[in-house]
Amino acid sequence: SSLKGQICAQREIDLGSAVKSTGAMNSIHTKLPANKSFLKDSDLQVAWNALDKDRSGKLQGEEVREFFKAIFTYDVYKGGKIDKEFDMAGFKAMVEELHRKFPDWNVGGKLMEWARAQIPAAALKPAARDDGAPNKKALLVGINYLGSPNELGGCINDVRNEQQIITTVFGFKPENVLLLTEDQNDASKRPTCQNIKNGMRWLMSDLKPGDFVMFAYSGHGSQMPDTSNTEADGQNECICPVDCMDAPWPKNIILDDELNDTFYDNLPEGVKCLCIYDCCHSGSMEDLSCELRPVSASGAEGERAMINPSITPRYLRPYGQAAKDLVPIAARQQGADARPRAMRTASPDDGQKKLWVLSGCQDNQTSADATIGGKRQGALTWGIMKALNDHKYNLSYDELLDAVRTNLRGQYTQVPAMSSTCMTNFSATYLDGPSPEAAAKVSQGSRGLVPGLDGEGQNSNLMQIGLIVGGIAVGLALKHIF
Repeated sequence: SSLKGQICAQREIDLGSAVKSTGAMNSIHTKLPANKSFLKDSDLQVAWNALDKDRSGKLQGEEVREFFKAIFTYDVYKGGKIDKEFDMAGFKAMVEELHRKFPDWNVGGKLMEWARAQIPAAALKPAARDDGAPNKKALLVGINYLGSPNELGGCINDVRNEQQIITTVFGFKPENVLLLTEDQNDASKRPTCQNIKNGMRWLMSDLKPGDFVMFAYSGHGSQMPDTSNTEADGQNECICPVDCMDAPWPKNIILDDELNDTFYDNLPEGVKCLCIYDCCHSGSMEDLSCELRPVSASGAEGERAMINPSITPRYLRPYGQAAKDLVPIAARQQGADARPRAMRTASPDDGQKKLWVLSGCQDNQTSADATIGGKRQGALTWGIMKALNDHKYNLSYDELLDAVRTNLRGQYTQVPAMSSTCMTNFSATYLDGPSPEAAAKVSQGSRGLVPGLDGEGQNSNLMQIGLIVGGIAVGLALKHIF
């Protein structure tokens, strides 16, 4: 309250005088030491995009009021008329001036927390669209959990491979692909829970019949106790944003129910959607009514797989109380009282939905993060890329699933899964087939449009391991001889 009183008492001095003109802001900015630029330009741009709702290039009137409310949580103008305005330079200078005046008030943190919680249409650029032509958009999320005990190696490689193939082969414009990874020097592109949710809202906005949207996630998957009593097996599957361990679950995780709400319930009529989950326990991630089952639903199809020491499961143990609550559920699922996973009951609307979900494994399995062809990547994503490359990028969804399972069989225990809203969807062409330009290149023999597909999977890794072990054995034998 004392801070609020201080701000109120000094509003005309600290704020009013400072915002007299853009020229004054520029003057303040030029006098600040370099180390006062405490927010990156990319962060400021995110906040600016969220505030400049009319896209005028200036903050005016209610936009200015919103700016100060975002920081101080109340209206410093007390409902009065606002005749001040800022351009981008003045906005940056004012943020830095407030940071200097109120160093204990976390000005930058409060502003960015507010900005990232806004509807992403304000923070993200609208998708580029040719008038009248179908549009393709993609949200690609790859999380390696760098520097944490849960670190993986291939998830960022997965989504960068997917980015290249959909822009090179399947007609996605680069500006319509949102990539969330940890290796970008941009806080708005970090795969936090809030950024992923913002990205999902962006992905599902501004759509019309004929459009195609794609969501791909590579990272850890996990499970949460079902508190709603809607899951027969007592568990919810979830994906794990990079900040998932920063708070007790379910905060900062994204449950399969929310994924279903986003990609099934909110899918407009006539719009197609593909979701790919290269993570553990992902077989029924969106609980769709139709599934292409493996030869053995128990996963026995993969039990002949060879052991590969380079594999890391993409499974994250639940955090805190969630882990304790899962213990009795997991014990029950291993016994005579085990309950099968219940799929969505088919409804008349299902046939109108064009939604496909491709998962790395069955619900009771883990997905592999492995070194394949000398490159760290997910087994599912590698299997998809190889299948597309081998079949000239033109095959149906059920043909793709068969090819991916063939690529992984005997090398990995996981059995990829695919589900949709009706059986006829499986015969549709993957991502509507290559673009005319890519199809022409493929017909001329240019199949290898994406690098990193020349490896033969785990066999090559095991051969390398065998050669190393054999070399050590020979070396020891020679040492004894000589």
